[in-house]
Amino acid sequence: MRIDPTDYDLWLDKRLSQGIAADDTWLASQPVFPAITLCEFIGAALLRKQGEAPEDRRAKATGFAFVSQGPDGIRAALDFLMRSEDGGHIGTLGELGPLLRHLRGSYLDDDAFAGFRSILRDYFLQIWPLAPGDDLLGLAVTESSAPGRGVGGGRARSLRRSAARGRR
Repeated sequence: MRIDPTDYDLWLDKRLSQGIAADDTWLASQPVFPAITLCEFIGAALLRKQGEAPEDRRAKATGFAFVSQGPDGIRAALDFLMRSEDGGHIGTLGELGPLLRHLRGSYLDDDAFAGFRSILRDYFLQIWPLAPGDDLLGLAVTESSAPGRGVGGGRARSLRRSAARGRR
């Protein structure tokens, strides 16, 4: 049985065989391993959110469709993942829990992931009510963020604790 290569497969083959100069996506500005990792985690989260099994190859292809577009594509994927049915933002880490646990844990001190952590950090500062001193992907929040944006009171405190620990 023949399996047709996905855009992700073609990108990875070209990137590994010809280098950054042949990469015409935003990912040319990123190291390969973090790019592969983010494609996989974002893609798996998107598939789970749609009720589908996050099979590795399909997850990477799904994530690549967003991540290869750069910060705007990543934010579009995050918007889909974090949007609740009522139009507000989900007050838990939801499907992004595995990604955030890795960025907060295994890859916290890996500078190759710094660009992706920055995009995610900026996004969450816009939608989550975080207080000064809260830890968000390894950096302390310096000022209150997203006041009154759909999550309040005890739920906001719970969300801050979850974000700091990288848990659901």
